[in-house]
Amino acid sequence: MADRTASGDFYAVLQVHPSADHEVIEAAYRQLMKKHHPDMAGRDARLSAQYHERAKIINQAYGVLRDPVQRRRYDSMRNFGGDTSAAGRPSRAEPDDTAGARGASDPAPSRWPRAPASAAWAPGEGSMVSAVLRSPLAALAAVYYLLPGPYEWEGGHRQELLTTCLLPPVGLAAFALATGRLAPWVGQSPIQTFLAWGILAILVLPSWSSLPRLALAIAPSLVLLSGALNTLLHQASVPAWLAWTLVAFLSLVLSARLYLFAALPTLAACWLLTRLG
Repeated sequence: MADRTASGDFYAVLQVHPSADHEVIEAAYRQLMKKHHPDMAGRDARLSAQYHERAKIINQAYGVLRDPVQRRRYDSMRNFGGDTSAAGRPSRAEPDDTAGARGASDPAPSRWPRAPASAAWAPGEGSMVSAVLRSPLAALAAVYYLLPGPYEWEGGHRQELLTTCLLPPVGLAAFALATGRLAPWVGQSPIQTFLAWGILAILVLPSWSSLPRLALAIAPSLVLLSGALNTLLHQASVPAWLAWTLVAFLSLVLSARLYLFAALPTLAACWLLTRLG
């Protein structure tokens, strides 16, 4: 059965911000259905049943949020803490045009409880400062979960998120240590340097299983930054912008989330450190 926290709010189901455009909602729906379609379970009956339940919830949420009229009605009920279960069912005066999205045989849930305040920000909730601070984070979270990878209700998502958060500071510290910029604080003796590297290794232990994918994603960029391919690219008349485009595309295919949210910020921080001297 689907996780109740994830299914408590239509926006949380689709992993989008309450102010998301229709295109973002549609893209999130397609990503989730591609990942949780029952056919993806193969011959595993138990997994197929889980995917079927998740697909029904996803279809129910999309069926409401894709329709402007139903979405406005749902938002009104949601923002004022009302019962949002009616948003997923047509009124007597209007036909149910969401049947095609969720399937005619899929019954609407009897009740969809409102998500907790921490799940997503809705206009009018909290102070203006809180809204301004949380809105960019919600937008980043929406982009993060639109990319391929485990979603919030799946196992492994915490480890990937931890890797994403750990890499920039640990990667910057490793770069500074390798280039001698931490010598004034760490010291220059082999033992002190070894201890510093050991501390960094301990910090990345919780995300150890994600490191191979991360290495594959960041390796092309590191090779290009090292200048090892400069001669070859010059002989082949390949401009730098095209080389970087190809490298970025390859890294996105290998691990989009880790590359965009971990590898690129780390590379940018290391580059900035070299510019600052």
